Amino acid sequence: MKRRDFLKTAGALTGGILVFGQLPTLSALAQNKTPKRGGTLIWGHSETTQNMDIHQTGTASTLRFMTNIHETIVKTDKNFNMLPGLAERFEVSADGLTYTFVMRKNVKFHNGKALSAKDVKYSFERIMNPDTGATTREVFNNVKEIVVLDEHTVQIKMAKIHAPLLARLGDLNSGTIMPEGSGETQGSHPIGAGPFKFAGRVMGSENNLERFDDYWGEPAYLDAVRSVEVTEPTVRLTGLRTGEFHFINDIPMDRIAEVQKDSKLQTQSWDPVSFAFLNFNHKVKPFDDHRVRLALIIVSTKRRCSREPSGTRGR
Repeated sequence: MKRRDFLKTAGALTGGILVFGQLPTLSALAQNKTPKRGGTLIWGHSETTQNMDIHQTGTASTLRFMTNIHETIVKTDKNFNMLPGLAERFEVSADGLTYTFVMRKNVKFHNGKALSAKDVKYSFERIMNPDTGATTREVFNNVKEIVVLDEHTVQIKMAKIHAPLLARLGDLNSGTIMPEGSGETQGSHPIGAGPFKFAGRVMGSENNLERFDDYWGEPAYLDAVRSVEVTEPTVRLTGLRTGEFHFINDIPMDRIAEVQKDSKLQTQSWDPVSFAFLNFNHKVKPFDDHRVRLALIIVSTKRRCSREPSGTRGR
């Protein structure tokens, strides 16, 4: 857990933390606290973590956990600027058809293997392989080939321009780099290059992380994280108040005001970059008529639709 991210700084905290939504940054909570190293964070996780293969999983519950294990080739900041990740620098050709990545030379995976350009090629070609069943295979639809130029340099050559490619490589599902040849065991024992390494699980009950001492970036403050799966909100809240959990996620909207009045608890909310949409089957009447579809769009109260499921938080 890196200092700038939620689980990655929670070792600096005391008391209970409740979180709305998925996985926020923690700068607002951490800025007035002096970090302390060591200890185990016990997380009351709202959902069950399933298949841990980062290329195959699509559940928010699994991604919350896996973001501490894996690192992406590039990253996106809060203003949507592209930043280096496992690649120390990157370049896009003027015609938009060649992406060149120079990988960091001081990165190790959790199995002790040093990061190389071959790992990048392996990871992306694994996503592209239909047999993998990757959830983000479409990201690479326009990729012609992936070429290893030297030990630390790799190129993605495109058949045609795909403007969102770089941004999508900042997503965990599509931009994660794993060790060459590790795909078969990723679902049950993930191996990444993140600040924490997988330390076992009890299926349907809990998942565990340990600090990875050879992490290339800022070391984690915590020694370990224990993610306990508790799907019932009342049980999570009770566990937080009794000290069974150090933090929980996903407060029910109808209980936020109650929680915020508790002086022993801290809450953190944020605006996730997400959207919801409604699809019309235009092969079925009356939606085969574009005028009907347009009419529904016109009469729909978008503000109400966005705010009701989230109390008053949507927009």
